[in-house]
Amino acid sequence: MKIIVLYLRYLSVRIFILVFILLISAGCYCFYLPQLKFGNCICINTNYNYILSLPKWVFILKYLSICFISSSLLLVSFTAYYILQNKNKKRIYTKYNDLLEIYLFDYLYDETPSDKDRREKLNRIKKNLKSDVIKRIFLNRMRRVHFQLDGEIRERNFNLLKALRYYHFIQSYLQSPYLRHKLFALRIISDLHLQGYEEYIYKLTKKKNQILSSEALVTLVKLYIYDDQLFLIDFTKKLSIWDINRIIEKVKQQKQQQSKEINHLKLIKSDINQISAIGIILARVDNKTKLKNIIKNKIESQDPLVSEQAFLTYISFANDKEDFDYLTYRFEIATENAQIQIIKKMGLFIGKFDKTVFLNWIVENKSICLKIESMKILLCIDSIYYNSRYLKSKDISIQNAYSHIDNRNLKF
Repeated sequence: MKIIVLYLRYLSVRIFILVFILLISAGCYCFYLPQLKFGNCICINTNYNYILSLPKWVFILKYLSICFISSSLLLVSFTAYYILQNKNKKRIYTKYNDLLEIYLFDYLYDETPSDKDRREKLNRIKKNLKSDVIKRIFLNRMRRVHFQLDGEIRERNFNLLKALRYYHFIQSYLQSPYLRHKLFALRIISDLHLQGYEEYIYKLTKKKNQILSSEALVTLVKLYIYDDQLFLIDFTKKLSIWDINRIIEKVKQQKQQQSKEINHLKLIKSDINQISAIGIILARVDNKTKLKNIIKNKIESQDPLVSEQAFLTYISFANDKEDFDYLTYRFEIATENAQIQIIKKMGLFIGKFDKTVFLNWIVENKSICLKIESMKILLCIDSIYYNSRYLKSKDISIQNAYSHIDNRNLKF
């Protein structure tokens, strides 16, 4: 029933605007007719002779003026309505926000064992939840409180949600035609870890709206319904860097709570670049060194995101001469961030592999950031020789890079 009301509200405004446009179009045509016949009823256009005597462009100009005035009045009416509506929402928020918080904490931290007292406090909350605005305020308050609760109190907060029978309210918002309602429902489901909505949320990941589809995807990841996260492979929309970071963070949080295995290999091999990048990042986070050679192949990817993440992951896995030889060979195609990480990783193996020739080449040919990182390693290898060398250098860029290094704090 709630869904029907939301759709009627959504469609009513659009139907009204459509009817208004049709009336304007029909009016232009009807004014040019001497009479209109509706069954046995005939309406005579008393202005017909006057309209006929006008040049066509004058008639069109006058009619457009009438349409403009009518549209302006309609716009003013809508604006006034939305201003009053927003003022009413602010008034309700001011009145109920603190009040509902008091009632919520009174219920959650109730030390009285009496079921009667508990029911009275529950009924007191229910009586105040009269409108959608108030219900949203209360749900938002429950969502924010949920992060700060633990153990029995968190369970009590979850049971309160069940007692208020919010399932249908959240379901109706999830299926609402309004984007803001869908996003609100997704946030509530995600933060309170509510079950039973997964099938419809999965459908939302297929929607054309990029904001909605990515939010639905992040919600599914956070709910951790699919242990191996392979549902990501079916996602065909483009993800932003922000979305990817959110997904990674949610997976990391879930893995701290539940030791479930992710199918890194299938994610990495996905044809969708963003999903492949997620798989590569998760392999790095989970230290899946057995996937090193597969990730190595992704370095050659034409997609900048996949290539950079493959570089960063391969760098974190690098531990032998072959790895460092490859990183030296592909150094030029790496991003500056990846190049810095390559240099830093070499610094951790300065006693195992000799890369002084390569590091000297960077000092002489690359940007100041790369020069500084390379100089730090070379100064650790032989501080007397390289201090003398850089002090005597006539290359201004080398002098500038050397001036940024504090020799006293060099260590690897």
